[in-house]
Amino acid sequence: GPCKMMGPVLDELASSRSEVKIAKVDVDKLQPLAQKYGVMSIPTLLLFKNGNLVDKKIGFTPMPELTEWINENK
Repeated sequence: GPCKMMGPVLDELASSRSEVKIAKVDVDKLQPLAQKYGVMSIPTLLLFKNGNLVDKKIGFTPMPELTEWINENK
């Protein structure tokens, strides 16, 4: 459901904002990584800046809200 809906939004973001890098992670295959960042539900979006986690969003996020979230955390 929400993860499949999020995929096209992230693909669009990746193609429209070259300064933003998108990484999709299969938390079933990378459980230690999910535990490290406290991922309890999916989709979970983690925002990093200069290698540091700066914010987290849980659930489907439409493009306008996603863009605003990224811009707020520049």
